[in-house]
Amino acid sequence: MREAPSDLDPRALGALLRDRWGLPPTVLEHAPVGFGGYHWRASDAAGRRWFVTAWDLDAGQITWSTLPAALAATATLAAQLDGVVGPLTDREGEPARRLGRRYAVAVFPWAAGTSGKPGQPHSAEQRRALLGLLAAVHRAAPAVPEAPRRDPELAGRPALERALDALSTPWTGGPYAEPTRELLIRRQPAALRKALADYDALLARVRAEGVPLVLTHGEPHPGNVLWSEGRPALIDWDTVGLAPAERDLWQVTEDPAELAAYQAAGGGPVSPAALRLFRLRWDLDEITLYVDQLRRPHGADRDTATAFEGLVESLDRALAAVG
Repeated sequence: MREAPSDLDPRALGALLRDRWGLPPTVLEHAPVGFGGYHWRASDAAGRRWFVTAWDLDAGQITWSTLPAALAATATLAAQLDGVVGPLTDREGEPARRLGRRYAVAVFPWAAGTSGKPGQPHSAEQRRALLGLLAAVHRAAPAVPEAPRRDPELAGRPALERALDALSTPWTGGPYAEPTRELLIRRQPAALRKALADYDALLARVRAEGVPLVLTHGEPHPGNVLWSEGRPALIDWDTVGLAPAERDLWQVTEDPAELAAYQAAGGGPVSPAALRLFRLRWDLDEITLYVDQLRRPHGADRDTATAFEGLVESLDRALAAVG
């Protein structure tokens, strides 16, 4: 998120870090990176550093019912596998804590490296290295029994369908509400409903194929990979869970030769239908998230501007995929 949340008191956050994680007095510097969580760089007088994340549970992307299990699974995996940046558990062994009613907080070790940006392609050499790491992650499910199962159904679909049914009346949630409604009208609601129907057909096909579930990261795009001396490390594991391997793979490559190298590194068979499913699911998820956000009460800031831009891009990709 580009702007720190106005209702999260940095003093309360610092107290939580001290009381639960035993961190000494720290300087908290908001880091305007990522989307879906708020981040801070934390440092103390001795020069030690940490990375702190707070998730807005009201936003609907992350829920308290799954977050602790996801982070606990990541901590377990990080203890067994290089290339996994897992959370630091607190004094009682918990990977996350609530801060008030609205936020959940976790602390991560400072990890050196350089990341890319979502949408920025990996090089061929990076893809090979990342596919090798993902193959190891995908084989690790038996060692991480606490990992949540990630249902491929579109959780926000009812809200999106309600929005499509409400295009005939003005939306008054904020400065981006009407532009969002007008955008959906221009892009043709019938085309978006066709994308949803195509998703249903792909999901039925993948289930009929019996595509196995493995341990997945969920979002191994360039923004969630740190590179150091040619070696990848995956960050932002709040989306970790049991799902088809293609949930990860489509974000790295769909090239058959590169996917064969993934299999040679220990990965399983790859389903072309599942690759298409999860590519389409990503955009439909983004559309449901952004439409819901921009229909709700909101102001004009960098985060809502980013959400509207993301909606335009996601709509273009989803509708192009279904023709």
